[in-house]
Amino acid sequence: MKGNIFHIDISSQRQQYKSCLICFKDFSVMTKEHQCKRCKRAVCDKCAQNKMIILGYSKSKDPHRVCNICKSESDILKQFVKTNIIQFNKDSLGIEWLKNLGVDIRQIKEQYRIQEQKDLLEYNQFINQLDSIYDEIDRKMNYSIRDFMSLVVQVDKGSVLGSIRNVLGTFLRNYPEVGFHPSLIFTTLILLCLSSEVTSYGLLQVMYTQLIPKALHFRNLRLGYDFKSELGVMIKSFHNLKIPTEPIKPFLQEVGPYIVSMTINAFEIQTSLFMFSQLFQEDGFNEFIKVLACSFSVHQFKDSIEKNKLFILWNVKDQQFQKYYYETKKLRSDSNSSVRSMSQSEQQQQLENKFKQQIILLQQENTSLKQEINVDKIRISKQKIEIDQLNDQIQSFEIELKNLRNQYQKIENENSNLLESNQNLKLQFMKQEKANESSSFTLSTKSDSTHLENELLKCKQEIEVLKLQNTNPTQMAQLVKLKNEQIAKLTQEKSELEKKIEELEEPKISKRTSSVAQISSVIKDLEDGKNLLEKKNQEILNLKKQIQELQQQKKSDQSMTSSQTLVDNPQRNSKVDNEDDISDDLQLLIQDSDPAKKIAARNVKQMIGKLNEELIYYKTQAKLKKEQVEPFRQKSESLQKQLDYLVEQNKELQIEIEHKQDLIQELEKKRVKQTIDPRPQVVQEDRKVLNENKQSCAANSDCKIF
Repeated sequence: MKGNIFHIDISSQRQQYKSCLICFKDFSVMTKEHQCKRCKRAVCDKCAQNKMIILGYSKSKDPHRVCNICKSESDILKQFVKTNIIQFNKDSLGIEWLKNLGVDIRQIKEQYRIQEQKDLLEYNQFINQLDSIYDEIDRKMNYSIRDFMSLVVQVDKGSVLGSIRNVLGTFLRNYPEVGFHPSLIFTTLILLCLSSEVTSYGLLQVMYTQLIPKALHFRNLRLGYDFKSELGVMIKSFHNLKIPTEPIKPFLQEVGPYIVSMTINAFEIQTSLFMFSQLFQEDGFNEFIKVLACSFSVHQFKDSIEKNKLFILWNVKDQQFQKYYYETKKLRSDSNSSVRSMSQSEQQQQLENKFKQQIILLQQENTSLKQEINVDKIRISKQKIEIDQLNDQIQSFEIELKNLRNQYQKIENENSNLLESNQNLKLQFMKQEKANESSSFTLSTKSDSTHLENELLKCKQEIEVLKLQNTNPTQMAQLVKLKNEQIAKLTQEKSELEKKIEELEEPKISKRTSSVAQISSVIKDLEDGKNLLEKKNQEILNLKKQIQELQQQKKSDQSMTSSQTLVDNPQRNSKVDNEDDISDDLQLLIQDSDPAKKIAARNVKQMIGKLNEELIYYKTQAKLKKEQVEPFRQKSESLQKQLDYLVEQNKELQIEIEHKQDLIQELEKKRVKQTIDPRPQVVQEDRKVLNENKQSCAANSDCKIF
């Protein structure tokens, strides 16, 4: 015996087959070859229209293409696990197998607590190889067992190894004569998926101490064994089924691993469990060999041994060979059992009882399915409410995002307006700089004001001189009075102008940058100051004209002496020049409003900078809101997918309920028919057949695997 587990290699290489392995349609350009990622069959597109998550195929959990057979097997396996409530290290099918043999569970529990120290050689070998063999099992288990494990084993690897160590370690301590083999670990793992540790220990004990011959114990197999007796039983079964044995004989020479592994990993998991269940009855090992022979009988042995093993794994199902198995069992019982009479009324009563039991079971299943549907409906309604709440939150976030976008657009518009005003100010500054370059000189605001005061004083002195020199004192006095009033008015306006100039030198523009209207008000004040300066300049020009008129009157006065006239004329000419200088100085004051504009422009730039900062802030806020909305949207999509899955599952349950109801109606019709039309008196040979049918039905009702 080889020191590894029994497994069947499945190649993933393409183009090994010329036709589809399901519908047998030849591959061509129009019929493309696909590969089922679960069983590695070569199939056509029509026979591989489904996708599902394949455990062990890749690290990703994306669905992959599978054939129609695998999709159906996977759905049936899920229902099988759910119906029988199969969990790792929990009693389900295993406890029923022990009850069929009449084993005392309490006695098994007492034996499990006791660990004898007879021979630790097999135990130590098991402990040393446990981890490596478990990893090998994980790599080499077939696709069906892998799916079964994923549904049943919901604990970590350490817990699984601990349970195997407890069960198989105790068994090898108490029964070292059985011997250790790697397939024992695989067998123990399957038993733990169907029962608790105590029940698994009891099943191992019954198998190797009561059912399996000692010649097939692993310690004896190391010495060599030819399996002739088992082959004889199988060939006899083929003869009973009238199946030719010549094509099968080469394959039967390799049947040893099937028997040693108890068919685990050789068939689809439900088929292996059906064969396994036949072991736990009276003369169980012979029944196991016969059901194995029946499984081979449904296959046509045409290819090599390895391909035959692969096709048996792919195609042989327990539903196909159960018929042959029960036929051979009926023939054996006809030749060995005695005939028991049974009245027609008793047969009818038993059939009615059987139908009633089946109806009750179906009604219970129907009730449980309805309860599951109600639970699913409640779950769906809750998830709908959660989805509605998430949608409301998403809508509120979208509204808030829309408001932020509007604010962002508003700030963009304000920013563009500020940029336009800034551009206009730059143009004005450029014009003013050109005007400053063309002027011959520049004066500061304070020096201009001082110069203006000096010129006004000179004008007053000139008026005083003209007053003394005028020949008409009355008219001159009135004129002087009028000019004094004008000078006083001009002085007052000068002081107001100085205040305006100071405001222009140090403008107190508000630091609030949230409104562009404040900047426009500052620019307006600058324009008003310019207009006021122009107005005052015009008044001074008018005053200049009046002074010139006074000078003309003085020239026309003939009573003045020539010497005085010669002395005074240069003075008047200088005064006229001074008055021209005053006009020029006022013009410079108008031009000197540019520094204030420059300050205002600098403030405008600062406001633009702050508005840009606010713009960046709102952009950041909008991005954060969008990131906050995204998880809710993803959660909404995930809940929607779950909702779709539950709705689909609800539909499947509804279809199953309808199927169960149809089956109930058919059973009711059969029962009524049996009541109305009693069968005629049967002969003695028919009674034998009915008796055996009753026994087979009773055996089927006890075994929950099918």
